[in-house]
Amino acid sequence: MAKKGNRSKDRVATKKRIERMQREREKAQKKAEKLLKKAEKKAEATGLEPGLESGLEPEPGPDSE
Repeated sequence: MAKKGNRSKDRVATKKRIERMQREREKAQKKAEKLLKKAEKKAEATGLEPGLESGLEPEPGPDSE
């Protein structure tokens, strides 16, 4: 068990770790959105459905049967 004097350091370290994880998550989300936009733009230019230009089957959505 941690000493009583280390609690504030642990709290600060945990807070910083959480903030870093949130920044990384936001960065990854922005990157994914950028790649998606790029893929959609490429699909429009080539006349293909997004996801088909790489030879992958699109995942069926909940509304498709």
